[in-house]
Amino acid sequence: MNVEKSRNVFYPDSSFRSFWDITSFLFVLYQSIILPFKLSFDAIIPEFIIYFDVFQDAFFLMDVIMNFNTGIYKKGVLTM
Repeated sequence: MNVEKSRNVFYPDSSFRSFWDITSFLFVLYQSIILPFKLSFDAIIPEFIIYFDVFQDAFFLMDVIMNFNTGIYKKGVLTM
């Protein structure tokens, strides 16, 4: 199949996109455990956790942008 590569558009099956999706899944899993804990208990949170949470927020913002710049399959045909 001859698909013309558009500038700044990622292939949905690329290894980078797979790594990005796995990382996103792990961050969501982390948030689903840590966030209820932080809301339920008055625990002292280390400073590096706060920085890690800010990093995750930036990651998820970049994820939205990345999803708008990723090709999709329409009826089995890759659309870039």
